[in-house]
Amino acid sequence: DLVTEKRIGIGLFSEGLYRLQMCVTTALTTAASKTMKSREDSLQSILRWHERLGHLIFEILRQLFTDLCSRLDMTMVSCDVCHLAKHVRASYPVSTHRSNEVFAMIHSD
Repeated sequence: DLVTEKRIGIGLFSEGLYRLQMCVTTALTTAASKTMKSREDSLQSILRWHERLGHLIFEILRQLFTDLCSRLDMTMVSCDVCHLAKHVRASYPVSTHRSNEVFAMIHSD
């Protein structure tokens, strides 16, 4: 974390990618464990391609991998990294410093 300077995660190298430990939430509930296993395998495969292709949006992945996506409800698939990356930035900390002269402090982007 850039503000608190604390470590918030560790990436482990796996299958050519550095992966953060994260929880994937989907609505995969079926009675047959074989079907569930097939869907979980499809989900993991789609998420792996999503990561390998630079976090490509799921709509494009659905068009590229129609066989894999046909077993999944793609509206329930989400990526925590994508959600965090879309945040603009954390706000600046409140400053207690007040300048005494004109142009003593300049703000720029």
